[in-house]
Amino acid sequence: MRPKATYYLITIIIFLLLFSNAAYAKAPSSPQLNNIALCYHGFTTNPDEKSEYVIYLDDFKEQINYLKNKGFTFVPPSKYAEWYAQKNNPNGPIATIIIDDARESVGLAAYWLIEQQIPFGIAVIGRRLGTIAPEEGYTSWAELNQIYSAGYCEILNHTYNLHHFSLRLQDNAVVSEPILEGPCYIDNGEFIYINTNDSRWYWDFAHVDQLTWGFPLFGTDINTMQPITSSIQFKAKTNVTVNKLRAWASLHTPYSSGYDATVKISINGTEVATSTISTTEYDTRSQWPEKEFVTINFDRAYTLQANETYTITFTTQNTGNATFNIYAIPNFSGDY
Repeated sequence: MRPKATYYLITIIIFLLLFSNAAYAKAPSSPQLNNIALCYHGFTTNPDEKSEYVIYLDDFKEQINYLKNKGFTFVPPSKYAEWYAQKNNPNGPIATIIIDDARESVGLAAYWLIEQQIPFGIAVIGRRLGTIAPEEGYTSWAELNQIYSAGYCEILNHTYNLHHFSLRLQDNAVVSEPILEGPCYIDNGEFIYINTNDSRWYWDFAHVDQLTWGFPLFGTDINTMQPITSSIQFKAKTNVTVNKLRAWASLHTPYSSGYDATVKISINGTEVATSTISTTEYDTRSQWPEKEFVTINFDRAYTLQANETYTITFTTQNTGNATFNIYAIPNFSGDY
């Protein structure tokens, strides 16, 4: 009978091990909560006005309360950035709220967050708020100051005018829009602005090419084979010292062309640069960049005075096989 007892003993041990493993597998585990950054744009108290960039206020409140009930601590964007840069290590999950653009509906969310003593940030597009009065659809500096003064809001930089650096077609006219990828301060950066349900290739600028001018900035007039001299007049909006110029190159004449053009640049008769604008080596050709932003560095800085009018002149010093063109909107004037 001894072997039989041994068999029962082994069976009981195996059963206990299986039971123990089964119990362990069924034990509930706490899910890991990852830190969250929330970004909003517009708000509405009318559920019928919800859209891709406008949230119903009750839905917004529900989202915030949900995270609070889950144990998240709301922190200002600056504290969240410190965590992201590994400069602090919070004890529990954190979340931050950023409201983009400073639209006129920002107060709907901001004042509720202040009542709840929840920190947040408002990312301001400076130009949209204007010097005296804001553009249509945006809040005022006065209201922004009132929100900020409550002590729970951080003011963030959403650029001054970057939302006007791309162009799209609207009602058979070209209008300015924000750059969503490869922003204009990146040389040769590809950027995208495509509307919902737009099936075009993202690099299709046919609407811009057809409804804008290719302004000949420098190079050679291929009809006369003479070097080009061009000028652009503008009024400075603020006191600033500049040491480079940004240009949005269109298709050149002829397209996919270019040469090492030496160009003298002067502002109100004062020479600021004599630069050689070289071609870029691509896989199959060498040419000036097209449909991309290009930087031209000055040899010396130049200080502009607010509200003064300036003429910047480009004088090509040598001839070649192409005209360097930049995008220009015909008959355009405005505070840009």
